Amino acid sequence: MSFSRDQGGLGVTDLDIKNISLLCKWLWKLENEDGKRGQSHFWQGLMQVKNIFINCCRKQVGNGDRTCFWEEHWIGDAPLCSKFPRLYNLTNKQFISVSAVFKSQWQCISFRRSFCEETLEMRTQLRMLCLGVCLNEEHDRCIWKLTNSGQFSIKSLYNMLKDKQ
Repeated sequence: MSFSRDQGGLGVTDLDIKNISLLCKWLWKLENEDGKRGQSHFWQGLMQVKNIFINCCRKQVGNGDRTCFWEEHWIGDAPLCSKFPRLYNLTNKQFISVSAVFKSQWQCISFRRSFCEETLEMRTQLRMLCLGVCLNEEHDRCIWKLTNSGQFSIKSLYNMLKDKQ
């Protein structure tokens, strides 16, 4: 019934998926505009769809102030916590900005214990991956992976979620 007409359905919109898409639009606005976050029921609803949103976004780093070095997808093909899980689990500061890392010339990234040879190699790979990063004066931006323009669209998210059903 909720399939599109060209797929043999009645074209009725799936309201659960539409709601997730609309909530993600609010996350998009919060990521790209200055706004205050609270503990309201609305904010709690946003947090329920945050992982969906995160998986559809990539950060474009400007000054690095609003991008989490380990947790957000800003370089390479995945967040650094996924690409380098051993380093992530050993670091003393998991929630540190890209800006803090580069402004301190990596001094703010410390680890709970010394490394074995394999872990030292991972640290070298991490630094090599980040070698070409240059911060600038622009604010960090969220890029929507589901559209060619990089701009959020409810339709793109709705279609992706519908295809996963």
